[in-house]
Amino acid sequence: MLLDLIHRYTLLDILLIVILCILLPTLRMTRHLWGAQVKIGETLPRIYFNLALIGFPLALLAWDWAMAGRSVRELGLAVPVPLRGQIGFVVAGAIIVVLLIRARAQTLKRNPQKAATRRAQLEDAGMLMHTPAELRAFGALAFVQGFGAEILFRGFLLWALAPIAGIAGAVAIAATAYGIGHGSRSWERVLVSSLTAYAFTIAYAVTHSLWWLMLLHTFVLAHNAWRGYRLSQEMVPRTEEIALVPGDGL
Repeated sequence: MLLDLIHRYTLLDILLIVILCILLPTLRMTRHLWGAQVKIGETLPRIYFNLALIGFPLALLAWDWAMAGRSVRELGLAVPVPLRGQIGFVVAGAIIVVLLIRARAQTLKRNPQKAATRRAQLEDAGMLMHTPAELRAFGALAFVQGFGAEILFRGFLLWALAPIAGIAGAVAIAATAYGIGHGSRSWERVLVSSLTAYAFTIAYAVTHSLWWLMLLHTFVLAHNAWRGYRLSQEMVPRTEEIALVPGDGL
């Protein structure tokens, strides 16, 4: 058994496990809860920083997988999509429709107090874009984050950890690592982020397909950024300095 596990993993596998389960959550949590003040105009560098955070381990994984000659099916990327994954697409489509209807209803029934609360939530999550350039950059981040995070934290970590910790243990470790690194400046938001991470990770464990989760994750990020951009156009002039965090919402 031990020899089988030793032969299963490469050095890059072990490095990726350390990065995803220890280094990234520690770095993100430190920046979220104890980060320094960031001046206005630094939203684009923050987006580029987040792109690097997800892009670097994603590139390592692609290299690792190619060198080991593994199939992408092991990461939940089977084509054609299995039946459970197809059902997942139906679920994702239903959620997207509900989110769009809800957003439309909120637009038609304008409530300044609720709009201010929503702006604060999006600002806290790092998704309140103020310029078209920021919105375009975040669109790229939404794509990379939506696809990359699912592959890394769901596909890879469950593949890597299930033989060691069992499927339940792998779900717990992967979801916790992702959740604590994607909260914000309050423990309440960290809890919400963690619960969302558990929902996505369990959904992958059940369906064995990432395609529908990648679609849903990307849509939620892009949709929130678009709503944040529209809300920011209604904002009063901002103060000279505010606290920003490199959160990405899911």
